[in-house]
Amino acid sequence: MTSTAVVQAEAVAQEATRAALEAETLGMLAAVAHELRTPLSALAASAEMLEVADDPEDRRRFAAIIQRQSQRLNGIVEGLLEAYRINRGDAAAVDEVVDVRRLLRQVADDHRPLYPQHVFSVEVNGEPRVLTRASALAIVLGNLLSNAAKYSPPGSTVRVVARERGGRVEVRVRDQGPGIPPALRERVFEAGERCGQRGAGFGLGLYIARRICGAIGAQIRAEEPGDGKGACFVVTLQRGGAL
Repeated sequence: MTSTAVVQAEAVAQEATRAALEAETLGMLAAVAHELRTPLSALAASAEMLEVADDPEDRRRFAAIIQRQSQRLNGIVEGLLEAYRINRGDAAAVDEVVDVRRLLRQVADDHRPLYPQHVFSVEVNGEPRVLTRASALAIVLGNLLSNAAKYSPPGSTVRVVARERGGRVEVRVRDQGPGIPPALRERVFEAGERCGQRGAGFGLGLYIARRICGAIGAQIRAEEPGDGKGACFVVTLQRGGAL
């Protein structure tokens, strides 16, 4: 290959890389915009109704919606910032021994007011502890619970089960929604990816969860539920020592 051909090949490769990065950036921006649009619309509508509502019960209801959607927005922003900090290698964030039972209960308690029409069930076998970053793991688990509630019918249960397996700890989050086709179980972790029957939303929360898991040494996957109903996500972490 001549030097001219080499230069041309390198130029083509660089252009392909640039185009891929630009497409990924645009996909991320679209996913972020889509994820933010729903809570922002709910905030605007509820604030408008709160301003004109006379009935005290209506005012409490609209105020509760504003509070829930504000917390949802905060969760999205915190997830993005945490993924950025971890992937940047923020030295201020250090691993710690985390009580899985306590953290799961805390995350579930935080989500019950956000999704009052759903039941969050937490089952922990033994006293598992993991060595990780508590704030980062809380965002991963929170995104999975939010995702499960979003795609489950009102009145259904989001089940969270944690157990030790060898030197690892597995946390399973399962919903009672339409499920995920096998061919899409990897693609749901891509920013801006629609998912079959779950196509009303974008996978920003799952994208953030996958990025954070990769940075803290955890794994996350979607798998087939035992009875084939709903979706099931599994987070696997390294078992930690005593608190």
